[in-house]
Amino acid sequence: MLKLGVESETRSPACAGRPLGVLAAACLGLPVLWLWLSAVFVTVELYDGYDAICNARFFIGNGPYFIPSRAPLLALVLTPAALLHRALGLPALAVWPYHLTMAALHTAYLVGVFAFLRKRLGLTPAMLAAFASSVLSFVFFSYAPFLSRDIVPGLLLIAMLVLTEHFVERPRIGVWLGLVALGALSVLIKQTYGVFWAAILGSRCLPYLFPKRVFRRSDFKTWLALTGGAVASALAYWLIMAVVLKSTWPREPFLLLPYRQLTKVMEQYRGTGIRFPIWIYLRNMPFYGWLSLAALGPGLWYCLRGDRFRQSLALVWLTAFGMLHLSGFREVRYMAFLAPLSAFLGAHAIEKAFRHRGLLIAGLALLSLDVWSAGKEALRLRAGFYRRSPARRFCDTLLDSDGRPRKPVFMQGPLSFMPPLNSPFAGDRYHRLFHLDKHHLVFLYGIARSDLRSVRDPLHQLRTEAALYPGSVLLTATAPLVNPVRFRAGPPAGIDKFVMAATVSRRVATFDPVAAVRSGIGKDGFRLISVAGLGKQLGSVLCPCLKTPSGDALFPLEVAGPDTVRVRMDGPDPPPAPGGKPWEIWGFQVRVLVIPAASRPGLRIVTSQAPTGKSERR
Repeated sequence: MLKLGVESETRSPACAGRPLGVLAAACLGLPVLWLWLSAVFVTVELYDGYDAICNARFFIGNGPYFIPSRAPLLALVLTPAALLHRALGLPALAVWPYHLTMAALHTAYLVGVFAFLRKRLGLTPAMLAAFASSVLSFVFFSYAPFLSRDIVPGLLLIAMLVLTEHFVERPRIGVWLGLVALGALSVLIKQTYGVFWAAILGSRCLPYLFPKRVFRRSDFKTWLALTGGAVASALAYWLIMAVVLKSTWPREPFLLLPYRQLTKVMEQYRGTGIRFPIWIYLRNMPFYGWLSLAALGPGLWYCLRGDRFRQSLALVWLTAFGMLHLSGFREVRYMAFLAPLSAFLGAHAIEKAFRHRGLLIAGLALLSLDVWSAGKEALRLRAGFYRRSPARRFCDTLLDSDGRPRKPVFMQGPLSFMPPLNSPFAGDRYHRLFHLDKHHLVFLYGIARSDLRSVRDPLHQLRTEAALYPGSVLLTATAPLVNPVRFRAGPPAGIDKFVMAATVSRRVATFDPVAAVRSGIGKDGFRLISVAGLGKQLGSVLCPCLKTPSGDALFPLEVAGPDTVRVRMDGPDPPPAPGGKPWEIWGFQVRVLVIPAASRPGLRIVTSQAPTGKSERR
């Protein structure tokens, strides 16, 4: 059975003492309890999480294709949750089965990291302080309630480091195969974690730059064996991705599918002007723990001068941290996998600092700040935004009274939802922002791809679509919300002008053309229609249009006053025959409106009363 560490130089006492044991139980037990409670009560999910859910549905046969920008492992892990979701007939955006799965994974992560630190360092106040500051940081509580790919891989990196140490001491094929498997699994979670093997190989080379380090032929053979393991992991990843992507790009050469995926991922932001600042990690380091940050430098220095395992671990941290800056994609969460290593490194410096009264007081003050910051982030889930999904309220417009998806669906860009809290991360584009895109609606609501149509300017393109497709849906948004890329944190760019609407096409009004249409056409080419209250009635209608009795003529309308609209009509005046068929006005009636909140950060949802009757289902 794999042990998460080798024997430590410092042993905990035979009896750690009841207070320390109680503190350790609280340090591990309270976050685990919070994980399972949040899994039950949190009803929202991030863009990446919805991608994982969609791919899980693909694996159980409920999705048209595999979303090619993602690695498949998390989706495979979520397939039991997807099966449970289908068996229970849960609503499209119900996420608690998936969150329960993630709570189990994050619980395993916390227990595994705690066991590693205890094995290596012993159960000491310094170890608990390092665990609380680094592992239980603000970033952990910010992403752990959701389907995150950025936290659990930290335990895989620890396991790879331990196996590498065992392999260096005694090369065995079983240990080598374990390394190959862990390396492949890491990249199948997220391609970024190819950095694991690169950092490990680098850590085996860099020590020879140190004085008095003797090079041995056996070291070179070990390094070659590890390099072979990295190549084997890459080949395994390549073949598995080719199999998964075959359904997405069936006409592409089989072995070139992973290459096309990587190219697609690397080029997705090219030409968009979207930037991920290189300073984002250093600027937001305090969110990984103030005490951890203060102890990191001394801890690195101490471990670089220590035994081979400590030295390798410090070099892996430095190599991985440097390589993160080389990537074109940078978000604060991408560094979360380094938290267990930061705890190990910092614990050595904290152990020495706690021996001095002044440093002990300063350390406890920093730890208190970390606990307060992380606790505040954990308790934010009490907000109604997280317990009552605004996305579900908005997207329920997609369903008719029988619970079936309306069609077609016209959509202008991604949907954005925001809690009543601005992100404290500087330069992080997507923190605390929740998005839904077109492909999510296809997977989750069972909308046919041909029935979901993109529009760039709905007010221009859909002037006549409401009458042509009764009961269809139009989802509009000014622009996706993103956080500003600047050194100081602030509200999302453009939130003060943000408007998002969910609308359904219906017949708004009917009128007698003889009584309502004024004779003649004005100099501007418009004819006036005067019906009491008509202008006000169209205030909550997008893309209104006039439909003639024959149905073969549709004319866009414009509101000209509280009782008047105008329409551009060519030809003679309407016939004065009384008792003829009435003319109809159709449009997209606003059901849900999302606008900026007036008194606090975030958005406010306004829900209108859904009209009833046969007119919208004709």
